[in-house]
Amino acid sequence: MALKWNDKVLIWNVNELKLNNTIIAVGRMKKWIVVCTPSRIFFHGKDEMALSRRVRKAVVKPEGIYYQEHGSGRIMLLVHPLEPEKHVFFQHGYTLKEVVSGVLVLEGDGKYLLKHIRNTAYSDDCADQGNLESCEYDRSIESNQFDDDQSTEVMVIDICEDVMSSSIERYDEHHSTKGHLVSMIEYIDFLVGICMNHAMFIKPGWYCGGIKRSKHKSEVSVRFDKDITCVMKYRMCVSGFGEIMFLRMNEMLFLGNEVVCKAINSEMWPMSVLKDEDEWKQEYHMPFWSEISELEMCIVMCFPRHIQREFFEVFFECKKKIFEQLVPSGEVLDRVDRVLWRFMIKCKSVWEFMNAGVPCFEKSLALQKCKELIEYSQGCLDMARRDVMEISYKRIVECDIGLIESMNYSEVMNLAYRIIFLEKKNEERQRGIYMKNVMRMVYGMRKFFGDPRIDEVLLLFNEKPKVFEIDSDGIEGCGEKGYTIRMASSAGRAYMSYGSGMTDRRDISRHLCFPIYRNDELGTIDIKDTGWIDWPQFGYSVYRACGYVILEAEIGDYFESRIDRFVNSQESESVCTTNEFVFAGEAFGHGVCGRLKDMTVQRIMEFVMPKYAILSMAILAGVGISCMGKKDDSYGRMYLHYLRTPQPLCIHAGCIVGLGMIYAGSGNVLVRDTLVAEANRYGVFEHEQYNKGNKVWYDYAYRVLASFGIAMVSLNAETEMFRYVKLEDKLCELLANGIVLFGSKQRRFAKRLERSDICKPEEVLYSEVFSLGLMMEDEIDKVVEDIERRLADKKCVFSIHQLYRIAGKVFYVALNMLYRNECECNEEVFERLIVLCLRVEDDMKRNVEMKVVFDFCVVSLSLIANSSCNLEIIRIIRRRIKMMEKADRMYERKDFFFSSSGLKQEKQFLIRYGDIELYKLCLGIVTCGLGSCKISGTHYAVFYAISTFFINFPITTTDQEYFWMTRYFLLLSMKESLSGFKHTANYTKLCNKGSRKKEMADMSAINEMFAKQYAEASDADKKFTIDVLTDFYEVHGANGKLLSVEMLKKMACRMI
Repeated sequence: MALKWNDKVLIWNVNELKLNNTIIAVGRMKKWIVVCTPSRIFFHGKDEMALSRRVRKAVVKPEGIYYQEHGSGRIMLLVHPLEPEKHVFFQHGYTLKEVVSGVLVLEGDGKYLLKHIRNTAYSDDCADQGNLESCEYDRSIESNQFDDDQSTEVMVIDICEDVMSSSIERYDEHHSTKGHLVSMIEYIDFLVGICMNHAMFIKPGWYCGGIKRSKHKSEVSVRFDKDITCVMKYRMCVSGFGEIMFLRMNEMLFLGNEVVCKAINSEMWPMSVLKDEDEWKQEYHMPFWSEISELEMCIVMCFPRHIQREFFEVFFECKKKIFEQLVPSGEVLDRVDRVLWRFMIKCKSVWEFMNAGVPCFEKSLALQKCKELIEYSQGCLDMARRDVMEISYKRIVECDIGLIESMNYSEVMNLAYRIIFLEKKNEERQRGIYMKNVMRMVYGMRKFFGDPRIDEVLLLFNEKPKVFEIDSDGIEGCGEKGYTIRMASSAGRAYMSYGSGMTDRRDISRHLCFPIYRNDELGTIDIKDTGWIDWPQFGYSVYRACGYVILEAEIGDYFESRIDRFVNSQESESVCTTNEFVFAGEAFGHGVCGRLKDMTVQRIMEFVMPKYAILSMAILAGVGISCMGKKDDSYGRMYLHYLRTPQPLCIHAGCIVGLGMIYAGSGNVLVRDTLVAEANRYGVFEHEQYNKGNKVWYDYAYRVLASFGIAMVSLNAETEMFRYVKLEDKLCELLANGIVLFGSKQRRFAKRLERSDICKPEEVLYSEVFSLGLMMEDEIDKVVEDIERRLADKKCVFSIHQLYRIAGKVFYVALNMLYRNECECNEEVFERLIVLCLRVEDDMKRNVEMKVVFDFCVVSLSLIANSSCNLEIIRIIRRRIKMMEKADRMYERKDFFFSSSGLKQEKQFLIRYGDIELYKLCLGIVTCGLGSCKISGTHYAVFYAISTFFINFPITTTDQEYFWMTRYFLLLSMKESLSGFKHTANYTKLCNKGSRKKEMADMSAINEMFAKQYAEASDADKKFTIDVLTDFYEVHGANGKLLSVEMLKKMACRMI
């Protein structure tokens, strides 16, 4: 529906928007309808927003909003309401007039300024339309490109001897020539200037390879008998050609810059009579002619422009269609045939196509084939079991898959191409590139569960913008900081979105932002300390990468080219607003999803550089995870090289993860000894060139990471031959050995896994886990019963070590069920844990030290009920997260922690940042893949769960840093669940409406549907169907296809 507006009212569809200020500009940008007024920019759509801006002039384009600031006169480009706008151009004394095909048009004193921006913003955006993710081109704009006078021209328009003309020169500040000022509109890629009874079509020139064309691409001047008072655009949507726009000025009609009707006859075309619209403006109008069909329009558009003009001149003059005078040949005939074939597959039968009034072209191959099909007489050959591939079969028509590209299932009516459409769609599903409609899926889950639990989960992960508040001290309240911390927690979102396709690359910003309303205006919280947001940005990028559903083969070149672009922009010292953590998070996320396994050692070494330590770390770790268990010595030598040479600490951390993953389960002695050496490192980081001021230390996080690497290398190796690994850090020693010995029944190591109450609480917890897990002699019911008995005594006062032992028992219950892959088998244990968790939650109000037991109750419940979207667990987690919203200064506390920048202090409230990450991590696992993925229970799953939920969560966003990689290890055990929600019949019924519902129904019963429609078809249609389908299956193979090829073979034998 076209947009329609006047000074203060905008109408679209059934909506009406009334404003207090005058409307300056209206248009469509991405998913929004944008309205610009002198004081605000409104965004209307699914997410309605408003920005406060002082706007003098504005132009709304699909790629963004160009507006000129009132006062300063600067021209800005805004591509997303939650992202900062970019300065595009400024020239004193000029006003923004229009933007045409990447050319800014500014009006000055008797002249126009043309600023070419396509070589920067516009072309980058267009070039990436076919990529996996459209590049947000505003980030690639370099300020020096905008200030380059070589891309700026001055245009002067003159009217001399009843002819309008223009002259163009290089920009010069002292340019003194003046001309006429005219009204200007954009039409297709033309700039149309209108002055009194004159009009001129201008298509500006371009810079091509640094060489400037001295003239416009085209310039056409038109003179009218009277002043131009009516300017209208008529839009026609033509399949295969997109939109075709006609321009009307007074009674003259244009197609491009050519006249197709000199004077519209109102008696012949009564719908062309103009109505008094009371100064209403309209985006476009519907055509006043209906006598030409879409097929005929498509055929006309196949011909050269001069023939199109001749056709429309005759058509608008006398309504006659001169198809008989059109003689296509060569490429034109090929295009006409393709149009006819596309129209044919929109018909149910060959007879319907031939009776549809198709223009007759003597040399048309499509029409000849159709006549041959109609004249075909069916034969018969009795070959019951002979393979159809061996039959000498004569086809009249062949399969062309390209015909159904960009078509919906509801448009395809031909039986053969319906089958091909379903086969290709099924193939896309199997390859994992089928993008789901998330809101439709959420709607289906709401109906399936009978409540809006998934809606609430999405709100917990993506909160609505915070409303700015002032507390009693006159400064921003703690609620705003709590909101920022909750939004910065992204690890859980990665689990929820994993493999779901919910991170639509067109709509979701690449940068983490914190929207907030101040004075009823939507803005973002400005975080000045970039270090505070860096690692949350890393997590946000991992979430976006995990939410993609794309082909592994397509990610390699695309991802590597993006890294090259980032590195080159930094090396050239150009303006690049994309943070290194953005690319690092994407690299690690793609690695976790297994998309970097084809990255060569040479290519990796090109990207690894100390200057970009975080990005290098993510690539090294991501490649290792993608190649887990590959045991490739070329990768191993590379990791060992970086570990043994001076590199930043983060690169060493990435090597530890990558090395452990590459040699997972190998028991390689050299790799294990190398990781043991890393796990025994203490003190100041040894490489001084990367540790100025001795601020970087080997902390516990580095040693724990190395111990995880040791466990990974030794996992699933022969436990009878296992040699106990001794480490200086006893917690790391416990982790490295306990994970490997879990379930091994090697009683000889039992004493080494025990810890007394004089040890650190963390050691006591893991000692309880591994002591129980070593032999697995106690049944789960007895362990749960022991926990209940201990906590039932209200008079008992627990020491901190006793509470950690209880927490370890609770954690062991979940690990035991994961190890045995019995998470769904013991509902009684699950119900008892729910009751236990609720009891501990209540006890925690009186004794805050009970929190460790409560946290591991939530962790265990989420692991046991992974992907189930269990309502009880969601409620428990929701209560804890919502507590932060109610926090105030009475809960304020100060925490101290060490980071790579030294000792830091962080002011916290009721719930710390690490607690929010823990609870959202559990929430993501309960809803992993929106119910479509499930943890595959193995010994590796035990390791992933222990590393993901390592007990020491960060105090604040700048804590632990590179250790964040371990929080995503559990994703490695995620597999598509055949019993998940999306595989149920209700999912198909509830999540697929309209054509999708028909498509899914036909896909599930394709053989019955095909047999029924084939039996009812004519001989010509049967021949067409058999010809096309046999050709399709011969080329693309019959294995794994939906349609029964055996049935098709028998049908083909009857057609010989």
